[in-house]
Amino acid sequence: MSIRILFFSLVLHFFLLEAKSAVRNRGDSTNQAYLNAQKCFSAANYDCAQKQYVVALGQAREEGQYKLTAQCYLDLGLLMYQLAEFDSAVSYLDSAIEVSSEFNFLSIIAGAKQQIAHIDWRFGDNYAAVSNIKASIDLYENLQDTSALLKAKTILGGIYISLKKFEESASVYKGLLESAKSTNDTIAMTICNEHLGVIEYYKGNYDKARALYTAALTLNRKLNRELAAALNLANIGEAYLASNNLNEANEYLQKSLKILSRYEFNSGIIFVYHSIGSVNNKLKKYNLANDYYHKSLDLMEQTGEIREKNYVYQLISQNMQDKGDFQEALSYFKKYTFAKDSLFGIEKTRQLEELRTQYQLEESEVKNQALYLENAKAQKEIYTQENLIRYQYLILIITLGSLVLFIFQLYFLRKSKRKLEVANNTKDRLFNIIAHDIRNPVGNIGALITIMEASNDEAEKLKLMGLLKQSSGAITNLVNSILSWSISNTHGFQFNLKDLKLYDLIEQSIGLFIIQIEEKKIKLNNRVAVDYHAEFDEDVVSTIVRNLLSNAIKFTPQNGQVSIWVDVTSDFHVIHVKDSGVGLDKGTLNHVLSGHNVSSQKGTQDEKGSGIGFTLINDLVDKLHGKIEIITEVNLGTEVIVFLPTVNPNA
Repeated sequence: MSIRILFFSLVLHFFLLEAKSAVRNRGDSTNQAYLNAQKCFSAANYDCAQKQYVVALGQAREEGQYKLTAQCYLDLGLLMYQLAEFDSAVSYLDSAIEVSSEFNFLSIIAGAKQQIAHIDWRFGDNYAAVSNIKASIDLYENLQDTSALLKAKTILGGIYISLKKFEESASVYKGLLESAKSTNDTIAMTICNEHLGVIEYYKGNYDKARALYTAALTLNRKLNRELAAALNLANIGEAYLASNNLNEANEYLQKSLKILSRYEFNSGIIFVYHSIGSVNNKLKKYNLANDYYHKSLDLMEQTGEIREKNYVYQLISQNMQDKGDFQEALSYFKKYTFAKDSLFGIEKTRQLEELRTQYQLEESEVKNQALYLENAKAQKEIYTQENLIRYQYLILIITLGSLVLFIFQLYFLRKSKRKLEVANNTKDRLFNIIAHDIRNPVGNIGALITIMEASNDEAEKLKLMGLLKQSSGAITNLVNSILSWSISNTHGFQFNLKDLKLYDLIEQSIGLFIIQIEEKKIKLNNRVAVDYHAEFDEDVVSTIVRNLLSNAIKFTPQNGQVSIWVDVTSDFHVIHVKDSGVGLDKGTLNHVLSGHNVSSQKGTQDEKGSGIGFTLINDLVDKLHGKIEIITEVNLGTEVIVFLPTVNPNA
């Protein structure tokens, strides 16, 4: 078996890897692990590539991505081939065929059979190699994949070279070269030049072989195909070796070895090692030659690629003879003879098998063609079913979307209904307040006016005038409370903050109750600092203070005392209103603090109220995110403490 064929196969293999990678890069794969594996493979980081392919394979199988599963098996097979782990490569490639056969992924089946043909060829099984590459060619013809078909035929031509059918092989490559030129397929041109160079080498036309190798090298360098260029360098080195241009041979082989080692391309390194050994043998550097020959043998043992072992045994035997070590030469000659006989027996068996099955192969090709057409039809039906399923999924998604939209609409309708119910309840409460609490003060005003009109006593008129003012003030306070409470129950209420002098605001609120304060002779103490400033909503704070003062005055007896002051902490402005009134029992206190409405109760002089004072305070403090505390004891008075946050309640 010639070494040139080995390099022909390696060049083809590298081309197939690049071409397949290019196809994958044009895909729409969303599997990041798979994309990472491709990048690692391109960078010759094979450990990384293997790990990422395995991760991608696991993800694809778990997610039911059958085509990606098959593709991962194929790529792992190519990677294992690259690392010369042929058993693992065949296992992965068989898995790719098994998955693809179930789902009719014909292009992946063709690629896997094409790669298995390489492995069959490496182990001397030319019949199996021909069978697999022809199956691959048939598939590509069925798929009408012209580019892939051309590549597969180049492999068939290479196998013909290994069978010494040089004229048939030359005819194949010349035809392919013309096709490549017509389609401007530069990579295919490099392969054809390489193969035609191999044929010229076999014929002993080393200058022509070198020229063709050099043409391939030039194209590969332009395309940045470094590994393919390394193989060209090795073949050029071998052609120089055959012409006894030893310095040039060594230079090209060493350049090739450096690149091949970086890519860990063991099959190529095996060839370069024993070629460099032959250069050193001709330079009479026998020990150095022996070292390189044994490096080649060691790598063969490591990879299991023993096709060239008998040839290297022959080289070592000749080297030992040239050195004068005839006993060692004889030992390796015996190894060479044994290995040659074994390979010869295998080759003869394969040739007989090839002859015996030739007619069956032709008949099988016809059957395969019909089967592939049937598979293509089945695949079309599967794609039709897949499209139907996609439409069904689309309808399902639209239906689910409509259902979700309906649920959202129902939710918002119910929310709006609750808002309307709250607004309606607020309206009913306002009507009740107006009907119950405003009717009597208004009636009293009318009665007072009638009495005043009938009276001639000035002193009595002055007294009646005071009562009139009191009733009028009560109505005014009630209306203000109702409006404020209504605003606090309106959704979306926004606080309008501004800098306030709190002392003045409290004084204004005290002024509203001056008649009640004077009648009850209450001592009211505004203990807020005159210069105390803070940011408040004026309406909100006025409402809170007014209602706190109203309750304190209402439930404080004659000659009682009411005090108001403000503290400040890091988080709150704290308003205190303390009275010496009747206090609250435990049940009423719990009711007030719970936020529930409090029934209107008469004051110490039978003053009437609306019952919404504490409800209003609770609502406003809650909207401000504050809190209320009450310290009280029956007949000893009450202290109401309101905590208003120092931060903006709108934030």
